[in-house]
Amino acid sequence: MKFIKKYGIFILIIILTIFLRLNIDTFIYGLNYDEFAIISLAKLNFTEMLKAISKEDYHAPLYYIFCHILLKLPNSFLALRLANILFSTINAVFFYKIGKILLNKRFGLLMGLFFAINHLQITTANFIKYYCLNILLITLSIYFLLNYIKYDKYKIGLIIINFLIPLSFTYGIVFVIIEYLTILHLKSKKETLKLWISSLSSFILYLPILLTQTKSALGSIISPHSNSPAISFFGFYAFLNDYFSPLTNYSCNTETLESMGLLVGFLKNLSKGEIDYLSIIIFILFSLIPVIIGLLGIFLALKKKNNEIKILSIISFLYFIFAIVVISLKINGFVPLYIYPSGIILIILSLYGLFKLKNKIKYVLIGYLILAQLLVSNVYPKEKRIKPTKHFTNLDYVIEKINPNTPIIMFEGARFAKYYYKDKNIIPIDYDELSGTHGEIVIKNIYNTNSIEELKTIIKNNKKPQNIEKYCSKNIFNKTKKSNELILIYNSNETEFILNKYKLNKKIENNLSNSTISYQLEKNHKKISQSEFGKILQSYTTEKIINEIEKKYKPSKIEQYLPIPLKNYQKYSQLIQIETSITDYMKKPLMGWIIVTYQKQ
Repeated sequence: MKFIKKYGIFILIIILTIFLRLNIDTFIYGLNYDEFAIISLAKLNFTEMLKAISKEDYHAPLYYIFCHILLKLPNSFLALRLANILFSTINAVFFYKIGKILLNKRFGLLMGLFFAINHLQITTANFIKYYCLNILLITLSIYFLLNYIKYDKYKIGLIIINFLIPLSFTYGIVFVIIEYLTILHLKSKKETLKLWISSLSSFILYLPILLTQTKSALGSIISPHSNSPAISFFGFYAFLNDYFSPLTNYSCNTETLESMGLLVGFLKNLSKGEIDYLSIIIFILFSLIPVIIGLLGIFLALKKKNNEIKILSIISFLYFIFAIVVISLKINGFVPLYIYPSGIILIILSLYGLFKLKNKIKYVLIGYLILAQLLVSNVYPKEKRIKPTKHFTNLDYVIEKINPNTPIIMFEGARFAKYYYKDKNIIPIDYDELSGTHGEIVIKNIYNTNSIEELKTIIKNNKKPQNIEKYCSKNIFNKTKKSNELILIYNSNETEFILNKYKLNKKIENNLSNSTISYQLEKNHKKISQSEFGKILQSYTTEKIINEIEKKYKPSKIEQYLPIPLKNYQKYSQLIQIETSITDYMKKPLMGWIIVTYQKQ
């Protein structure tokens, strides 16, 4: 009885943490694009993996190394999903411990509960991605830092965690440096320098990969953050919203967000003379009010004369300023989720400020934050919430049937598929190579920039992009000379989007030569975002490359595969007599994966 009385509420919080993260949709519908990319690279041997990460992705290697180890286990995909739930649950435990250090056990329980029900933490636990591991490392660093400052203990723990942080996310070293700068006046310079050197050593190990990644990102025609706006009130609000509202915005992209989407939808309807009361009510109740309460808590915390709170505030503020500088220099977009070193601390500050209120209103404010999170996590209709497209579900057995010597042409996802299916002859279409390399392509703000002028400048300074015929000759036909058969694989969801949503109009089409999109943009006198630029590039080149293939190869068979929950893809249809170009079939509203077999003419 004593044990239950002492730890009962804490145990219930841990059970709730696990329960809210056991999302059945995540377990049965396979991999989305990002998950597929991570697992593809993690499947390689250690040396190949680090080399591939430096060329193909934009993130630090620690999570890939972790995945590489787990992929050796039986039921490895399940292990990867459960690992993130484990990381998130441990995080709730250390939120509880941080609360106890800052105030008392009751505040610790509140901290643990808020982390358990926080919708951003629940959704990140449902992806095979680095978020949960990174957030856990930040929380552990804060926990060890507070113990080091307040009780002068756990210095070794702080050293170990801060050794791992620079290896866990791109700007991890910046967080560690800021953390040490804030304690420099509290501890001896010699002692702080030892801590600093230990963390710098891990960053030096990562530096060669980081330099290659940076060069690759700047030279990419389709930026990894092309959908993310620059600094704006919208971006700042979305950042606060992600950590206090249950309607998360993830990448701050209007096409894939929840809370701001409701506001944008309301304003659009209002401009048409229509009033969508439900959207604005949901926005106010589940976004605006939680953000206001969160800000109030932060303001109240900053007023308190608490040394630990002061240090956490400085760390959060300095890291946020660093993020703003990086965004201003066009190195990254405003992605609220990526600023978690500041976001996690803001949650701690806000709850501390609210909990220190003397009157009973604190229970109303904190209760509202908790109730809003729980309602959205369990009541808000699932179809209204973001669901990642899991179109890489169990495709393995379809690919395995293909002869290893048969060339396989792939578009979206192929740069990772070549690692995932190492024993297959996969030829990825490289849009960057088609468009010509360049130093930088950045659109300031996708909502108000007439980016055609920026693109013209880039085009003028570009190396001459490759002609599509030459590209096909070099990258496809030179590799398929000895094969009488060729296979084209595409996902109808992505291809329908590419060929239809961003289809160039006839007037523009008539002016196009067989050169790539770089020169075509000068004739396309419309406002265009960087995201649209990438889609138009894919739209045009996808169709033209298929046309080039069909000059040498004749389509002999089309197979359509549909996803079956808990099973592999199942063949849905097959067409053998093909009278027209494959691009005509691509424009049809098909589902699943389409596999086209070509025979040499």
